[in-house]
Amino acid sequence: MNDDYSTHVLGPRCAERGSAMVVVMIILVALLGAGAVALRLQTADTRSSGLVREARDSLYCAEAGLSQAKLLIAAWGQAGQWNTLLTTDQADDPVGYPVVGDGFEVVVVDNDDGDADLEADADQRVFIVSTCTRNNNSPRTVRELVQFEGVFNTYENQSGQGAWNNQNIN
Repeated sequence: MNDDYSTHVLGPRCAERGSAMVVVMIILVALLGAGAVALRLQTADTRSSGLVREARDSLYCAEAGLSQAKLLIAAWGQAGQWNTLLTTDQADDPVGYPVVGDGFEVVVVDNDDGDADLEADADQRVFIVSTCTRNNNSPRTVRELVQFEGVFNTYENQSGQGAWNNQNIN
């Protein structure tokens, strides 16, 4: 009779033996998957914010180079040496050109002044181009159009925000 009781009363329960463990294992796998996804998202967010910071620092570096080189390039313009800065022959370049500083390099590039010669300036306007060389992952270049008429005039916005300035490469 005891056998009959265990088969009849406990039979369906015995068939469910181990099902709780399967349910717990499924829940555990789902939680581990959610944890892995959360970790991956956090890592990507950290990497993204690092790249944004590096890009901002590169822009500041390029603008610092532009600011530091302006007076030196203005002095070369006053001395009539802009055309020597524009040539590809480095033997003609004055001492200190191209301007190289802490993570930046500044060069002078002729604007489109209508003479079709990028190695000769016809209108006393040139671009000062500063490139940050510090961060290889996010290089930044800032260009500023300047004119020399006895006084150094700045024509384009150098803020790097692109406002009224299509020459900045950000």
